[in-house]
Amino acid sequence: MKKRQRKAYTTEEREAQIIAVFALELYDGNEGRLTTAMIANALRMTPSTHLRTILDGMVVSTTLVCEKVKDPGIAGFKRVYSLPDGNVLNQLEKARIGAGMQKERVIHVNARQMSFDLAVTQ
Repeated sequence: MKKRQRKAYTTEEREAQIIAVFALELYDGNEGRLTTAMIANALRMTPSTHLRTILDGMVVSTTLVCEKVKDPGIAGFKRVYSLPDGNVLNQLEKARIGAGMQKERVIHVNARQMSFDLAVTQ
């Protein structure tokens, strides 16, 4: 008998993948401010209410920060998510930009589907 494949990821696994998306965004030198659609595209998902529920749960648990930005679309605003200022990745990014220190530190980020090392110059 074949072993049944799992159909979907758990909420905790999706949250780890979302944090990995923000880590990649910061690693690429971007601001780390993403909309639901941008996060969904990075995870190869659709921007559904399920994903928004996971993101809103991460906002409640203070893993992410949500900001409503005025948008000329039908809704009139869009939600932009980012990591909070107290987050380690933001602190490392600010230290790299502001302090100008040349010490390199490797951070290993591991999610179920994504595994990569961040080389951050502090």
